[in-house]
Amino acid sequence: MDFRKLVVFSVALAHGLWYNGLIIIGKVSQNESFGHRPRLRHRGLGRGNLIEKFTHDNERFLMMGGTNYKAEIERTLIGLGFCREDFTRPTSEFSGGWRMRIELAKLLLRRPDVLLLDEPTNHLDIESIQWLENFLKVSAGAVVLVSHDRAFINNVTNRTIEISCGHIYDYKVAYDEFVVLRKERREQQLRAYENQQKQIQDTEDFIERFRYKATKAVQVQSRIKQLEKIVPIEIDDEDNSALRLKFPPAMRSGNYPVICEGVKKAYGNHVVFHDVTLTINRGEKVAFVGKNGEGKSTLVKCIMDEIPYEGKLTIGHNVQIGYFAQNQAQLLDENLTVFDTIDYVAKGDIRLKIRDILGAFMFGGEASDKKVKVLSGGERSRLAMIKLLLEPVNFLILDEPTNHLDMRSKDVLKEAITPRMGTIDFLPCALWGFFFRYFGSVFMVFLQKGDGRSCTHRQKYRIH
Repeated sequence: MDFRKLVVFSVALAHGLWYNGLIIIGKVSQNESFGHRPRLRHRGLGRGNLIEKFTHDNERFLMMGGTNYKAEIERTLIGLGFCREDFTRPTSEFSGGWRMRIELAKLLLRRPDVLLLDEPTNHLDIESIQWLENFLKVSAGAVVLVSHDRAFINNVTNRTIEISCGHIYDYKVAYDEFVVLRKERREQQLRAYENQQKQIQDTEDFIERFRYKATKAVQVQSRIKQLEKIVPIEIDDEDNSALRLKFPPAMRSGNYPVICEGVKKAYGNHVVFHDVTLTINRGEKVAFVGKNGEGKSTLVKCIMDEIPYEGKLTIGHNVQIGYFAQNQAQLLDENLTVFDTIDYVAKGDIRLKIRDILGAFMFGGEASDKKVKVLSGGERSRLAMIKLLLEPVNFLILDEPTNHLDMRSKDVLKEAITPRMGTIDFLPCALWGFFFRYFGSVFMVFLQKGDGRSCTHRQKYRIH
């Protein structure tokens, strides 16, 4: 029984429509051809009302998309980055990130009145994020979004709710406009606070001056009562601390940290990429971009010499590689505390700022004394990022480094990376806004597939 018949079957049962044990869902004339006219029985409905009720339910069924549900499923899955070949694969074959996409697809296909999304872009590539943005703007109802992706928030939301000092402030604007309005509100709070403090000081001076003067006793008592009724104006907490870190210097690398000549990688008959020829110059900020499955991470594993490959791949003179993989958090020692994990790799004067560094990455206070084994996946990733930044390397490879960072932590990461004269290699999904905002110009290496072969081309993008 297909989906539509199943729904109609349920409608018929709900209305109590049957004939000799058969559900009547179609034309009665089919039974009339056998020489007898079926008797229709329906609880509380005549034939006219029955037809009207069936017509109403059928129209409702069509409005709910009962005839094109398969197309809707395919459109959603493809939009989130799946291929048609993936539709019949068991979910157990997919990684955690892809399973998150499956759960997101299930949620979107339910078309709820209110969508609650907590960091939905963490495991999506650029094209999937763009598709999700369009879906939420066009197809979704109300959306409550928690995200540290500034561009995604601005493109999707038209209302921002801030929780500060135990109060909720509701702004009917997108995030960038909210930042401006919040600054204006805080300036107004400061002015109001200063005026109130002046009023309190004047009142206290009056009370102190005339406290023991009999002719002013009534006025003094009035001012005391007035002072007791004043409600102190609260000013929103704002973290204006600027963390300036000078990470350990690394030796200067050669002019060409990585040179690829005709590099090819295949698993059996499946060719991931071939004829990859490129040169990464010292000091460049390079981004590997492409859809999931195009071979970005595989190419990096070839650079790291973690997997065999064909062709020639040369690592330059004095190149010290620091690699942040998506599973980097799993390599941490679970028996150490957060503080000890960083203390073991910190060298020199930077050890005096360990707690400041941890606080900048949301490990302030007692959180620095937690054991690694009790940390969440996001917390472990942030800790692994700190550990990497404290190592003296001149070639950084970052695979989704901003997934679990808030906006302030991203600023700290930018401050840590920018002064380095070495090379930075990104494997971005949602990093467009990050490296354009912070680095101004980036070389993009595109990995594309077409006609059964892979190719790369290199182009410089500059944002003024």
